[in-house]
Amino acid sequence: MKKVTRITLLILCVILSVLIILPFAFKGKVRDIVQKQAEKHLNAKLTFDDLSLNLFTNFPKITASLEHFAIVGVDSFAHDTLAYAEKASLAIDLSSLMTDHGFQVKKVSLDNPRVLLKRLSTGESNWDIMKSDSSAEKETTEDTTAMRFAIEKVTLKNAHLVYDDRQSDMIATIDGWDGGFKGDLSADLTTIRTNFKIESLSYTFSGMPILSNAKLETELIFKADFKQYKFTFQTNKILLNAMELAFDGYIALPDSSIDFDIRANTEKVTFKQFLSLIPALYTKDFESIKTSGNLKFKFFMKGQMTDIDYPAFGLNLFIDHAMFQYPSLPQSVNDINVNLTISNPGGSLDKTLVDLPRFSFSMGGNPFDATAHLKTPVSDPAFSGSLAGVLNLGMVKDVYPLAKGTQLQGKITSHLSADGRLSELDKKQYDRFRAKGTIIVDDLQYQSSNMLHVSVKQAKMDFTPQYVNVSTFSMLLGKNDVQATGKLSNMMGWFLHDDVLSGFLSVTSNHLNINDFMTMDGETTAQQNTTPVTAFEIPKNLNLNLKASGKKILFNQLVMSNALTSMTVKDGRLTIKDLSANALGGTIGVNGFYEALHPDQPKVAFGLHLTQVSFAQTFTTFAFVQKIAPIFENIQGHYSMKMDLNTTLDKALNPDLKLLTGTGNLQSSGVKVSDVTVLNVLATTLKDESLRNLSAKDLNISFQISNGQVRTLPFTVRVGEMALNLSGTTGLDKTIDYVVRVDLPKNRSVAGITDLSGTITGTFSNPKLNLNAASLAKQAVATVADQLLMKATGSNATENRTRVKAEIDRKADRLSADAKAAGDKLIAEAETQGNLLIEKARNPLLKAAAKATATKMKEKAQKQADQFMADVEKKKEAMAAEAAAK
Repeated sequence: MKKVTRITLLILCVILSVLIILPFAFKGKVRDIVQKQAEKHLNAKLTFDDLSLNLFTNFPKITASLEHFAIVGVDSFAHDTLAYAEKASLAIDLSSLMTDHGFQVKKVSLDNPRVLLKRLSTGESNWDIMKSDSSAEKETTEDTTAMRFAIEKVTLKNAHLVYDDRQSDMIATIDGWDGGFKGDLSADLTTIRTNFKIESLSYTFSGMPILSNAKLETELIFKADFKQYKFTFQTNKILLNAMELAFDGYIALPDSSIDFDIRANTEKVTFKQFLSLIPALYTKDFESIKTSGNLKFKFFMKGQMTDIDYPAFGLNLFIDHAMFQYPSLPQSVNDINVNLTISNPGGSLDKTLVDLPRFSFSMGGNPFDATAHLKTPVSDPAFSGSLAGVLNLGMVKDVYPLAKGTQLQGKITSHLSADGRLSELDKKQYDRFRAKGTIIVDDLQYQSSNMLHVSVKQAKMDFTPQYVNVSTFSMLLGKNDVQATGKLSNMMGWFLHDDVLSGFLSVTSNHLNINDFMTMDGETTAQQNTTPVTAFEIPKNLNLNLKASGKKILFNQLVMSNALTSMTVKDGRLTIKDLSANALGGTIGVNGFYEALHPDQPKVAFGLHLTQVSFAQTFTTFAFVQKIAPIFENIQGHYSMKMDLNTTLDKALNPDLKLLTGTGNLQSSGVKVSDVTVLNVLATTLKDESLRNLSAKDLNISFQISNGQVRTLPFTVRVGEMALNLSGTTGLDKTIDYVVRVDLPKNRSVAGITDLSGTITGTFSNPKLNLNAASLAKQAVATVADQLLMKATGSNATENRTRVKAEIDRKADRLSADAKAAGDKLIAEAETQGNLLIEKARNPLLKAAAKATATKMKEKAQKQADQFMADVEKKKEAMAAEAAAK
């Protein structure tokens, strides 16, 4: 017995060892096959971090797990990830893996998959990634690296899917998708069972939300005929929020079309279940809602869908004398009646008819009625409808549980009717399009915990076929007040067909903080002061002319008062014309535009005209000035400037300084500059304390901005009798590279030096001053040598030369001696003056220059002495010639 037990244990150990070791033998093979098949069949990049095999998860099948599995598109979709999963597991038939014919995949499991299905307006689809089979058809030998799918089960865990169809203008999102299906997909005929739950399902068509965060549960059993690609429903249950549906019929995929024959079984649908499709009503208290009333709902779809044709479909919704009430609230919404029919006989979507002859309800004793009819929605929408009633918003809290902190009151009275075609509005055939009515808002108040308080004291809009007349509009949003009047044209085309809305508005405000509209909802004032504003996109379907005035306007850190401007909104661009306001301690004028065709990189171009504004206020208001002109912090005074700028912005509306370009001119009648390191260095070097606290008048500075630098053209600053000439660049990193020239008056010159030149480099806080020593030496040599020559060749020398000429015969022998004496004296005096120059030098730089000057002075004196002797020789020759002539 013990022997048998030992043998059994030994066998189990061997089997266990095989189960552990065997996967390692196939790891390389599986990896190679997966990669080669992807390269062979996919126009996409397939990647994964690691691949592991085990025989325990799906025994006797071997499980291949790919960590961080991803499929990334190419070409137009090179930056889109089509599919990603933290882990993709494939259950592989072990026997197929042991052959030389590839392997078969039986099960697929995806953990946290993320799928993006995108179709561009051009019709390109990112899921169209399979290569043509032409290469495979040319192969004459069997593929030994094939990966064949004989799927029996697919499982999803917490899947997220986005379907973004820009050609059809629809988008759907799925979050929290769990479940899967079972069935032999390798068989021609099979039964497939599916069971899954979706936590959130949203669907939007042409900007209109059809479903919003709906919950979906399904249990479906259908027959699959893979020869004809026909799928027939057998048993099915669909729970959409609280609404239970069932479908009969089939879906087939012959060739390139889709064949539908589906009917919704809705006999058991109640009014309460239908209410669950309204997101605002489907809350945690939904189960306790009391309802009554009759509901009938039918839906069908039959026919083929192709690239140009659609199947016939129909939807009927009938609600009669229904009501609902929350038990915790005193009032109910009563007498709810809906009669809606949507139909299409098949073919074109333009054949769709929407008929809503009745939609009505009563809230708090106030009836509300609406009708609507629509046909030819694609080619030329023909619309008729009406709206009449009173909405007492103060009653909402009695029929609906508002969120904590929410307050709502006010009254909206509406009487509207319209009948006509959109083409009649496009052609301005207003006599054919009948539209009239009025909407009046009285004392509307809305406040919640996550947004500013909204108060519309009064608003009135009169509707005609030509325009909407805004005769009164007065609103408070937080502390911001806005009043407006004007006219808006093509309101129906804008609402129904996304056409361009045109018009003119006159807007006024006493206090308008634009930052309140560009920060996150619910932020406190302190948070708004620290949270940057965010970029916004200008709608392309607006063509508005605005005339605006504001007593006080705040934007970012800029405070303006008594602002006046004209603005246009057109083609996604906001253009500002002739804005004038008091700001920065003076006045400002602005012309320019803002556009955000690419929301991540808005563009601005504007011209500024600043008059007598403060340096200090400019520095504290604009962050980009602190980077490109840090000296503004140390300047007291006012300036005027004209400047043109072009740049892109980031999401916080800060300029991209590396792309900022511009030109400008700054003028100031008087400024005071102090505590600037650059000036302190100049003061120390020149031993002039007045430079530390510089007062300058009549500044005139021209500059250019490009490549992240401010380039200042040469300008002069006068300090008393001294003149400073500067030019150069300041970088974004506060590096500086300036050329400086100092003109000194003669009474402050050193050894005749009146012109100093050099460079200022380094950074704004740590500058380095380099003076031109060669220039200093050259000036000193010229000055001192000229002085010495004047002494040596003055009036005495002239008298000596006259006397020599008069006594040429008698004193010829002394001429050479006199010339030598004069030369020796010149050399001696040059040496004396050079030594004195060296002694007077007060800093190493001037001392070095003095030494160089002394050397050059002696060299120049020696050359002059040599010249004296040469002249004497010539004179002696001339005297001899003259004597000979005589």
